[in-house]
Amino acid sequence: MDELLFTPEEINERLTSNFDGDDDDIYLSYDGADDDLYSDFFGARPTTAKDTDMGKTSTMVAYRFTNTSSTQKTVAICTGSLTTETSAVVYLDTTLKYKHPLTGAVLAAPVGSFEGQVLHFNYNTQPLQEIGFPVDAILDDGIVYAELADPSKYLLIEPISSNGSAKHFRDFISKNPVLMSGFDVQSNVKTAYQGTLSLKNADPFKSYEERRVNISRWFTQAAYNTDVVEVPESFQLDNNTVSTIVIPANSVVSFTFYGIRVESASKALENKVKIEKGIKPAPKIKPKPRPATGMRQAKPTRPGAKR
Repeated sequence: MDELLFTPEEINERLTSNFDGDDDDIYLSYDGADDDLYSDFFGARPTTAKDTDMGKTSTMVAYRFTNTSSTQKTVAICTGSLTTETSAVVYLDTTLKYKHPLTGAVLAAPVGSFEGQVLHFNYNTQPLQEIGFPVDAILDDGIVYAELADPSKYLLIEPISSNGSAKHFRDFISKNPVLMSGFDVQSNVKTAYQGTLSLKNADPFKSYEERRVNISRWFTQAAYNTDVVEVPESFQLDNNTVSTIVIPANSVVSFTFYGIRVESASKALENKVKIEKGIKPAPKIKPKPRPATGMRQAKPTRPGAKR
């Protein structure tokens, strides 16, 4: 049997919750090519700032936000460890109805419901509002906000990328810290490029400063002509972070988020076992270049020309 890379005691020490990321030995390639205990989306551990830019990864998620209301809406894309689920019970009152758990409105139960059935909702904003985050909606699939007086005024969220629903993405980052290399913004209104991505640690023990990633900082003449702004600033989404974005009134805004690394407990356990058994790692796989249709530098177009 091959010689063990680490003793069991060293492995346990390297897997403690106090790990600060300084020890490079416990990192593992996301494609399984490395022999460490971390995950890189693009299969190669970044060693310089240049290696962590948006051009180095084709791993992404993208969502379209359609706001038909006359006011802007603040959406929490990452809710940290806060629970945003709530529920209501279907009851019979000449017809099947339920009381909306957030607005208190009495509404007709969904088709196929039955008396006593529990309806679950994943967009409860109250836990966030109670600790100082004035959000209107939570990242989820479908209509996440609608005005009671006029249901035609709503906020709709739809996945653009095929690799995950909005709810899956939010659930995933609440359990697996993900380092993002940046994001794209595309909109039919220029006010979307004046907004920010807000990030703030949220825990019951301490108050933290808020970080703002300003989209306007990266707004160029080329972006003006193509309606796309590339924001190459890295940030982390995890179970300690609440992150929000603002969707302007009467707008359609698309966000594409690019991931670099994910901390995976499942990969850590899998590879801890391999190390303990002295199993050699698979050879490293060279990362594939990003497709030409990925992040790009927008080119100016002449006035009136179609893109």
